[in-house]
Amino acid sequence: MSQQNANEQNQMEVVEPKPNQNQVDVAGAIAPNGEPQPEVFKLDTDCWDDVFDCLSLKDVHSFGQTCKAFQRVTGAYFQWKYEAVSVRCFRNEAYIGNDRVDGFIKFAKKVQFYRTLPYAGSDFESVKQISFIHVDLHKWDINSMNVLSKVERLELQDCKFDGNILGALIESCVNLKRLEFWAIASFNWSLQNHPTLQHLALNGHITFRNDQLKDSLENNPNIRSLQITAKLLWETRDSILNSDVELDDLAIVLSDNSNDDILSLLTDLHGRGFYRRLHLRSYRVPPVDRLLSLQGLVALYFSPIFFRGEKIELPPLVNIRELGFYVHWGTSRNNGVNTIALASRLMNLERLFIARPNFEDLLPFIRRSINLKYVEIYLFKGKVLEIYALNKERKKVEGARKVTIYVDEDVYLATKSAKAETLLGLIEIKRKESHYIVRPHNFWRPFRPIYF
Repeated sequence: MSQQNANEQNQMEVVEPKPNQNQVDVAGAIAPNGEPQPEVFKLDTDCWDDVFDCLSLKDVHSFGQTCKAFQRVTGAYFQWKYEAVSVRCFRNEAYIGNDRVDGFIKFAKKVQFYRTLPYAGSDFESVKQISFIHVDLHKWDINSMNVLSKVERLELQDCKFDGNILGALIESCVNLKRLEFWAIASFNWSLQNHPTLQHLALNGHITFRNDQLKDSLENNPNIRSLQITAKLLWETRDSILNSDVELDDLAIVLSDNSNDDILSLLTDLHGRGFYRRLHLRSYRVPPVDRLLSLQGLVALYFSPIFFRGEKIELPPLVNIRELGFYVHWGTSRNNGVNTIALASRLMNLERLFIARPNFEDLLPFIRRSINLKYVEIYLFKGKVLEIYALNKERKKVEGARKVTIYVDEDVYLATKSAKAETLLGLIEIKRKESHYIVRPHNFWRPFRPIYF
């Protein structure tokens, strides 16, 4: 396989849970004191998988609190089947949503520290991703957390720090692949070479001084994807245009008042080789002629909050592989999205992220998008997903791929209870929490609950 084809495949990776080889022996038939265990502890992995698949994550955690053996069983299952879930730590307590889940903390791969610093006595031995939200890092001894060497993704949102603290933190994360900032007022710092770093995200109101962004990218040629706001890209355009940076992917968020100058700048940057593929999120869909002129556009997300009832028109876009949008906003269908037209104009669509749809909103993509293989639904306007009907429609499409549909846990459990099957010939449903998506952007964040 050529390097170019490999890069194309790696621009978005869905990390599915892998079988946990240790799970079979978690409980065992003999207790630590040598006494025989009850028969229930002799069940193998497949049996526990079937039991837990019928329970909510909250119930799985409660099950694990009954004894140490079951805590090991449920902890291993959580680590195996809930790849995408972040555990939020606050005041020496751990939460998923509003549910306290202290029993999962040592199994969690993704941890958020919300208005609190890592606290003594907690074991974050499995962590791969850390998010600091509203945290003053000046008050933290970085050396007190010895698992930073395992961290592959680091996110700082509305945090206080200086260049020395940030440098020490990044240096401690020797396997860091993704670095993301949210709403950091001003940077007086350039990112030094970090050999494993592949992705940099600069979100919200962020300001760089002079050539610091250019220097950071040139110091790290291993960075292959960048997410940035239109405002910051415009402010640093002169130094970026004069740089030698070559990215695989550029992800940009256009604000409501973004103008033609930004779109023209994107065209210039592509022509200079600054990026190969463009991922675009906009509060308004750009005019048809400008969309057609954007080179390398492969992903498009749009939000209806500012549409106020205006119709959304898209031209045939053969290069779009990924689409994300709201169908309904509030209680009325006020954003003018015609899903039949949308599905017919995105002929090569592979991945769909759709919020507030009903069953009829999904059908056009099942019927028309031959290459579609991945759908993620947020806030489904119904309790049970009619997977038999979807499978019947998909079978009518000659050459169609199998579609995996990821849904919220309540929809998954209701559908499983009502339909029994979750895997049919061309349609499969799974919990959204069961997979982890690695992609060059985080446009999905407004679609998800804050605790994921």
